[in-house]
Amino acid sequence: MSAGLPRALSSPHRCEDAIIGLRCDPLLAALSTSAREALLTCGQIRHYHTGERIHGKHDRSEHLYRILSGAVRISSVSPEGREAIFNYYGPRDWFGLIGLLDGAPRTHDIHACGPCTLFIVPRHNFQALAADYAEFYRVFALQLCRMMRRAYTMLEDQATLGLSSRLAKQLINLVDAYGTPHEQGRMIDLHMSQEDLSLLLGSTRQTINKKLAQWARLGWIVVNYSEIVIVNREALCQLYAP
Repeated sequence: MSAGLPRALSSPHRCEDAIIGLRCDPLLAALSTSAREALLTCGQIRHYHTGERIHGKHDRSEHLYRILSGAVRISSVSPEGREAIFNYYGPRDWFGLIGLLDGAPRTHDIHACGPCTLFIVPRHNFQALAADYAEFYRVFALQLCRMMRRAYTMLEDQATLGLSSRLAKQLINLVDAYGTPHEQGRMIDLHMSQEDLSLLLGSTRQTINKKLAQWARLGWIVVNYSEIVIVNREALCQLYAP
């Protein structure tokens, strides 16, 4: 279980608004109306504070999650205490699918990046629904396949691209997934430090800072504390385009 118990949202209006929004979720849209409504009925909305652990590596796989607001960090810590960051998930992302389907323990840690609100479905509820609606396994298995394809792409980039190319591509991927309008371009709307970015890329903070500072001088990006704004998307894309 998580280090701290998640707190339910206090406002019923916020809960109802979230459920209404989930009815338009692309993944749930692939379900029949009755199956979708049954899933929404058995789920709960929970709020996590910045840095709070949602689940840990080797924890029992007891829930399926969908991010309503905020973002989470996927990571693992070595026996020597060195952290590796694998990815980030933000609004509209689902996670917990592997444990949902196979029931084995969690493969990594997940922490909230800033305040984070999740829609949570207990695994035993999902299993009960899947017994009545066979479509659940098909829809969520296809979602897992999409996630695996993205993971293989990241592994390929790690093996074939230099650091500058990987950093540029990672920034573009992040702003495409979690970007919000900014007066100078589009901002990556994640509570992500430059240390986190270096861990995500398997580099050092000093190396990443140097590269970001260089691109900032060129006017391609704007870097503030835990904030990166993409100003010249085309210039960054040229660094990894074939």
